[in-house]
Amino acid sequence: MEIRKAVLCPAQNWPGATKDEVREVLRLAGLTGSEAASFLGLGASGSRTIRRWTGGEIPIPYAVWALLCHRAGLGIIWEELELPKGHTRLDVVLPDHKAFQVRKWLNP
Repeated sequence: MEIRKAVLCPAQNWPGATKDEVREVLRLAGLTGSEAASFLGLGASGSRTIRRWTGGEIPIPYAVWALLCHRAGLGIIWEELELPKGHTRLDVVLPDHKAFQVRKWLNP
């Protein structure tokens, strides 16, 4: 599964994540649905909420997406960055070995 670069950005530019991207971020974070619900503090019905996001029934809120991306090692996507010419956001926020791994999962 590939995660679009467009969804790894601050909220004002965020197009929304697909259900497949939500599943992939959970996988990269190493979280099951119930573990994600606990991590996010969703309470008793949290696992159902996770299932609704991963099933595409309801959209995942940006703040939740950003926390899961951070947990998955995809950086602090909610911060604006001024990038040096020729660099991507991943070059700046991730160590070289992690950026290489993430680039394999992202669309060019």
